[in-house]
Amino acid sequence: MDRPDRRGRLRRTVGWLGLVGTRFRTRATATAPGRIGASVAGVAVAVGLLLVVTGLALGMVAPASGFGGDEYWITPETDADSPLVSAGDPQFGSATEATERIRGMDGVESVSPVLIDHLVVETVRGERTRVIVVGVDPEADIDVYGLSPSAIDSPSDVVVSAGTASTLDVEPDDSLALADYDRTVTVAGVDEGSGPAVAAPTLLVDLATLQSLTGADEHDAADRFVVEGSSGIESDLATVYDRSTVSTGSGLAADRLFAADLPLALSLAALLVSVLVGTLFVAVVTAMEVAADREVLATLSAIGIPRRRRIGLYAGQSMLVSLSGGVVGAALGLGGIALANRASSALVEVTGPIVAHPLLVPYGLGASFVVGVVSIPVVWVTVHRVEAEVRPSG
Repeated sequence: MDRPDRRGRLRRTVGWLGLVGTRFRTRATATAPGRIGASVAGVAVAVGLLLVVTGLALGMVAPASGFGGDEYWITPETDADSPLVSAGDPQFGSATEATERIRGMDGVESVSPVLIDHLVVETVRGERTRVIVVGVDPEADIDVYGLSPSAIDSPSDVVVSAGTASTLDVEPDDSLALADYDRTVTVAGVDEGSGPAVAAPTLLVDLATLQSLTGADEHDAADRFVVEGSSGIESDLATVYDRSTVSTGSGLAADRLFAADLPLALSLAALLVSVLVGTLFVAVVTAMEVAADREVLATLSAIGIPRRRRIGLYAGQSMLVSLSGGVVGAALGLGGIALANRASSALVEVTGPIVAHPLLVPYGLGASFVVGVVSIPVVWVTVHRVEAEVRPSG
């Protein structure tokens, strides 16, 4: 006896879902395309902006060189920021000794300590610009932040990216003055870059030179190590220093997002704003739909349709509107990321600053689902108020 009842409830539920879908399709294509289209567009724009901002936040915490899973970064355990912009955090000592130990590990192809400083440089025309100076081992045969240090032949040589050269208006053999240390260096090469570039002007110098200038040579200090090698060597690299973290040069880096204050705040703010804006669009349009259907609600009540079904009819419509906006918004977001990356590459020669990861699609759809769920209480309140107005008094 219980099984037929369950089958009956299932048939009624399927029929109700079909009614919701049919009503949504009719409203979207015939009776109210303007209102439905506006709400779908509102959710789509909100979700699209959410994905773009989230991709930007992920780009802020992802390793800046990003040459794939065979690249590893060893950083101090307390380091939570991008390997490029986190100068001033705890450093590793005895970098030369650690480099030799890493180089002797199975599966390691190349390794270089990395030291980072922020300096003011002055061009021959007297123009001053703050840059990021990255000290690397020129003999390591490993690209760092998209640049190859192979052109560095002497302690006074530097390598700059094409974008940095354009910003500083320099070319090979030009001189640059490191104003903070009263030291002059020579542009040994302008590198077009082999991977994602960085937004700030960046110079590669010999590690020993930067250690000498900053005083890091006293303890042979380095901010981090970049290692190229085969997969599966993370556990060995983690033994080099007791308090260290090993991360790969690829991946979503979502775990690091939750450890970085600014990118995390940015992504959470984007999520909150997108849900709020999407909910406003869906709730307002659904409330208008309910208000316009006073007679329909009265008829449904008169023929014995339960109130939960009447509310569910409009709640289902708001969910379909939200999810439709999520699908469109996911496409808009990925397209916006591609367009922004292309524009940055063309205008300032910064390649791929915004991360486009496949998981952003379900993230956007999840946000649109939340929009639909949050809109349901508005539907419930609106249906109750409209029915109270149309209910005969006395």
